[in-house]
Amino acid sequence: MISETNSPFTAGQAAALNALLGELTPSQGVWLSGYLAGTAAAREQAGPAGPDPGPAGGPAVDGTPRVAVVYATETGNSRRLATQLAGRIEALGWRPAMFNAAELQPRKLEHEEVALFIASTHGEGDPPEPARPFVRALHGRRPPKLTGLRYSVLGLGDTSYRRFCQAARDLDERLEALGGQRLHPRQDCDVDYAAAAEAWMAGVLGELGQRQTRVQPVVAAAAGGSAAGLEYGRERPFAAEVLENVLLTDIGSTKATRHLELSLEGSGLTYCPGDALGVFPTNGPEEAAAVIGLLGLDPAQPVTVRPGAERPLQEALERDLELSRLTPPVVAQYARTAGDALRELTGPEQEARLWEYLGGRGVRDLVTDFPPQQPLSGQELVELLRRMPPRLYSVASSLQAHPDEVHLTVAEAWFAGPAGERLGVFSRQCGERAEPGAVLPVFVQANPEFRLPEDGSVPLVLVGAGSGVAPFRAFLEEREEVGATGRTWLVFGERCSRTDFLYQAEWLQRLQRGTLSRMDVAFSRDTGRKVYVQDRLKARAADLFAWLEEGAWIYVCGDERRMAPAVHTALIDVVQEQGGRSREAAAAYLDDLVAAGRYRRDVY
Repeated sequence: MISETNSPFTAGQAAALNALLGELTPSQGVWLSGYLAGTAAAREQAGPAGPDPGPAGGPAVDGTPRVAVVYATETGNSRRLATQLAGRIEALGWRPAMFNAAELQPRKLEHEEVALFIASTHGEGDPPEPARPFVRALHGRRPPKLTGLRYSVLGLGDTSYRRFCQAARDLDERLEALGGQRLHPRQDCDVDYAAAAEAWMAGVLGELGQRQTRVQPVVAAAAGGSAAGLEYGRERPFAAEVLENVLLTDIGSTKATRHLELSLEGSGLTYCPGDALGVFPTNGPEEAAAVIGLLGLDPAQPVTVRPGAERPLQEALERDLELSRLTPPVVAQYARTAGDALRELTGPEQEARLWEYLGGRGVRDLVTDFPPQQPLSGQELVELLRRMPPRLYSVASSLQAHPDEVHLTVAEAWFAGPAGERLGVFSRQCGERAEPGAVLPVFVQANPEFRLPEDGSVPLVLVGAGSGVAPFRAFLEEREEVGATGRTWLVFGERCSRTDFLYQAEWLQRLQRGTLSRMDVAFSRDTGRKVYVQDRLKARAADLFAWLEEGAWIYVCGDERRMAPAVHTALIDVVQEQGGRSREAAAAYLDDLVAAGRYRRDVY
């Protein structure tokens, strides 16, 4: 590990380098070492380099063209793509300057000539939580003047959401409104983003007038998933054996929540508490067979799901393609073979009707409601469907405590459909087909925005509802393993104490050992008056404010639509009441905690 004591780097630079090096594949590491050796030799021949431009905006003083790469991320995908793009920019002889939107003052963009933005969208069209102050400043009373800026935006999103890539669209339009000129059109990416992201990168580099033959297709190479030497990752998941699958909830619970333990032995995969595990679920065999039967296809027919990956149609529909959820692009593609009724539904004036139809329906419903008017081959079916997107779950374990293992806390997800509620794909798989001995394709999704403080003496306030308590189990295991001395306060919420008290025995043991200093619970169905975690925070307002004033970090994990906003409002109430501040000043207090990294959320 690189540190400021064994290298010429600052602590921040060492942390960034360790994060990057931990994600490189062997082939990328070889390329990077060769590139660094080559650039070092070139510098020796060219003589001493000019001073480093530093973090402020503006071109490099030695005349090297500078390109700002700005990423807005919550789960890390945007940051990884930004790192790849910066490497390609530097390989072309330019000087990249990477900025996390969470730490960037928009007015600094006034000094940049070229800026490339990579932004993900969360929830119903929202920007990532850490980047919201940046977005607010762009729309504030004193926004930057960007008349000298050339820019382009790459958006990461999910077409199953109505406001697909809305955060990137809003950013693109706002930059133009502030005077920026598009260097290259915005590219919106679905969950299977590798090819689209590669096309955008090639496009922006081409617009800058560089020779494409010198560009190394980093994303495209990773997307193949079959090249020798590639490490396990999103495009080449590891087949993890299920070691345990235990039902945490008791008889009478209104939902099932499971504890899964998976083996990572032989994978080389590592993770930190706060990271997520991506799991590629599989469709039930009966669901795939139903679609095949409705279309009159041969389940044994060979189909190609991606270059170099050919398998029988039945297997492809089970393993590779999404059947449970429809998206507008899928319906639009299928409409070409399904007659006028469906084509009318996908017309430009029918957006509301289309989204109403999509709700809760899958491919089987689509084929049943709108049978094809002309034969559809197995290969054509594969090409119009979306690749199965992974499900991300916060890791519920510490690698220090469980070497070569990763634990998950998986709550059942139910969706309303035309025939009533139905289980989510992975929820059904967990309950029916993820028994010990089964394997799940997995990869680690780093989440540096939701990590423990390096200083183990820092007090923590952990607020989690339902399966949102998972990362806090990992936090406590890690703190116990490393001997952290800081106090820890857990606020946990669920429905019923008798049936839904997840990991109850573990919390009690940690309270006895002192590794958990305090615990408050909120069971909303135990009494006539519903009590939630935000109510517990307000009831403990004096203690909570005292912890914050003493330097505590606060973490929130759970539902993005209801729980997280309610907790945020409760925190404002606490600071306003206990700190004697105005509403605006209390909100600013929390903004300062976010800016300092002391208020972190992992919401979904």
